[in-house]
Amino acid sequence: GRSVAESHIVTKGHAVTKHQAATKEDPATQDIPIIVVSAWPTADNRKRVREAGAQGFIAKPFQTEALVKAIRESLPQAEELKTG
Repeated sequence: GRSVAESHIVTKGHAVTKHQAATKEDPATQDIPIIVVSAWPTADNRKRVREAGAQGFIAKPFQTEALVKAIRESLPQAEELKTG
């Protein structure tokens, strides 16, 4: 099965980027795509979470379809990481 991590920014990006970095450094979790859902969709936050390794960013409030699309788009990236 495939896993996708979805993370909520609770401190305007600082806590989540630390969590992302730890996730990407751990061999057991480094291939799990991260999708950030945030109430602070600033360009700076989007850039910060992308640089920390997130494959997706969704602004709150969001439509369910947007989350499903982000998950579907992130799964091929995870497969590429494993086979790359």
